[in-house]
Amino acid sequence: MRNGGNYIFCLKNDLSHSKNIQICFVLISRDSDHAPIKKELDKMGITSQFMLHKNISKKVGTMGVISNLLRQVNAKCGLDLYRMSLAPKVKNANTMIVGIDVINMGRNCVVGMAASYNQHIMQYYSEVSLQDLHRDKENMTQLQRAQLVCDERQ
Repeated sequence: MRNGGNYIFCLKNDLSHSKNIQICFVLISRDSDHAPIKKELDKMGITSQFMLHKNISKKVGTMGVISNLLRQVNAKCGLDLYRMSLAPKVKNANTMIVGIDVINMGRNCVVGMAASYNQHIMQYYSEVSLQDLHRDKENMTQLQRAQLVCDERQ
């Protein structure tokens, strides 16, 4: 059947009543089967990892393929992709690394922020925000006003 019909039928019958499934590995023969099957698994709240048959059958003995597959599964399960050896002073203290960068682009400002949130400093929350650059010329120094004029010319 087209559009993953057989797969979806099996998923609905076999997986819909099971509450202990954390991840489902799906081996498909066509790229076109991915979207409808993924949609059904998402409705059931099941994390999925798709593998295209032709890619797996060609490279099954290659360690790189297996390693990449395991990395993707780790990421989907909220686990670390790698770990660093941390100094005891950092490792034994509650430590968070935070990075912020601001880029002015004409009348806009792009703000990027990332912060670690696990004890191994390997998982991060990040966000990018676009803001209007509001500058009050009356409270600026002469140097800041000159910089504003230069920025507006660009």
